[in-house]
Amino acid sequence: MEMIVAVAGPSGVGKNTVINHLVRMDPLLRYVQVYTTREPRGAADDKKHVSPEELQRLEKEGRVKIFEYHNALYGEPMGDIRDVQARGCVPIMDFSIAHTQEWLDLLMGSKPFVVYLLPESRATLRARLEKEGRDPTGERYISGLAELQAVKTGRYWGVIDISRINRDSEETARHLAPILRRKIEENARAASTC
Repeated sequence: MEMIVAVAGPSGVGKNTVINHLVRMDPLLRYVQVYTTREPRGAADDKKHVSPEELQRLEKEGRVKIFEYHNALYGEPMGDIRDVQARGCVPIMDFSIAHTQEWLDLLMGSKPFVVYLLPESRATLRARLEKEGRDPTGERYISGLAELQAVKTGRYWGVIDISRINRDSEETARHLAPILRRKIEENARAASTC
């Protein structure tokens, strides 16, 4: 089974920043960006921005699976994941835990290794969303709180492989890098024995 690393957590928790640090720390990891029709957020935005028509074309080609999130369309980059794996690397991407079943269906039962990032506090999460101007209506914050409650009550038990409070993105990545390297090596050994 080819390995995929999925980094999940509520909007504003720092998923993309942690992923960028991890990619710099491990040459086997390749960041696979999600496609979206939402407006770009500036230099720190790590999504591939496309028109709705382009996203529909990519879905028809089997390159993405489309879902809606906070009034925008997103495309899970299945074709890009396959391309990274074909080069012998491990795709890492941000992941919406709310779309777990769709992911499992797309991966035909193969489960990604899921890292779940938690905010230091509710206040920290709210401050990040407000500072970045990402949540003018408060919808992302409320959605994030509901997701955190679902995680806390065990809704995603069996989905999340490891969780970590993200106080500092670089420190979080340094903590996760050796764990991911071990999982990559274990996965490679298991694949070579089949």
